[in-house]
Amino acid sequence: MELYFDPVATTSRAVAALCEHDDLAITLHRVALMKGEQHQPPLSALNPNRQVPVLVDDDFVLTEASAILRYLARRTRSVLYPEDIRQQARIDELIAWFETNLYRDFGFQFVYPQLLPHHRRRDEAGNDATIAWGRSQSIRWLDILDAHFLGHGKPYLCGEAPSLADLMGGSIISLGDLVGCDFDNWRASGDGSTRCRRFPAGR
Repeated sequence: MELYFDPVATTSRAVAALCEHDDLAITLHRVALMKGEQHQPPLSALNPNRQVPVLVDDDFVLTEASAILRYLARRTRSVLYPEDIRQQARIDELIAWFETNLYRDFGFQFVYPQLLPHHRRRDEAGNDATIAWGRSQSIRWLDILDAHFLGHGKPYLCGEAPSLADLMGGSIISLGDLVGCDFDNWRASGDGSTRCRRFPAGR
């Protein structure tokens, strides 16, 4: 098997973490996104979206991180994706939550417009408004993550052991390091006063 990835890419880190956790026999090909290598062969021929990660298993090509995570976990019977159907469903629920809720607002509305030119809006006012919206929505999702999914003293999202959901969630949360977010002692405080001082308004 071969994996095309870039560790600077959020979802690439989740797949790479699975490969490392399970010590998979897989050939890694780094695609330097900042140099535009995703627009060149072989990546451009493997994935018309020109994004990473991409998994190649003989003649089978898979292009979405969450699908790659599940495929590798099933193929190797990873402990990170137990075979019980309800446990899998809970993990799937959380991966979908991270991808469609937190990542949308935290990544694409809050972090990326601060750092990546192609994610910035056309004018500063529009960019500032996007970041402010992303920040407020991210705080909302992080409160849910803290109080609901990680509540009741659970060490991991699905209970006492790590899962694919933790890999996906951790890779997305790590984006906060790039803009100075501090998640230590996160608490849902009602009016947001305490937590917001630890969550910068944007650059």
